[in-house]
Amino acid sequence: MSTNITESMNNALKGCKELPITGVIDYIRGVLQGWFYERRTSALKLTTQLTTAADVAIGVKDDQARYMRVYPITFYTFLVKDGDLDGHMDLTTKTCTCREFDVDQLPCAHALACIRLRGFSFPDYCSPYYTSAFLVATYSGEIHLVGQPSE
Repeated sequence: MSTNITESMNNALKGCKELPITGVIDYIRGVLQGWFYERRTSALKLTTQLTTAADVAIGVKDDQARYMRVYPITFYTFLVKDGDLDGHMDLTTKTCTCREFDVDQLPCAHALACIRLRGFSFPDYCSPYYTSAFLVATYSGEIHLVGQPSE
């Protein structure tokens, strides 16, 4: 699948180019209905607190975090040394010198090293947008057939 939205939509809609506009709209409805159903079904099968993509990202960053040295400044602030970018990490404001935590709202490797040191739960420091519950809510909407033009 392409990451370019135009290419993706052109590919998805190539089967309706010769239809009248009402047929095109109905075709688009069918495509979206299928996408929502597939994604809703997948989301409902998740058994983890975070989405699959967030779990994978956390796993990769956690592997990096295991090699970092963490020096507490206060209970929630730390100096983290990773051999490249030594920086300041604040768990209360969810900010880090690397800015990854601030921007992505998903803990960076520095944050994960600090969270692990304190024994906190990783998902508690992730934006709600990365949770399985939010993903289920995203695809909870239903796409229904619109009545015939004569109705």
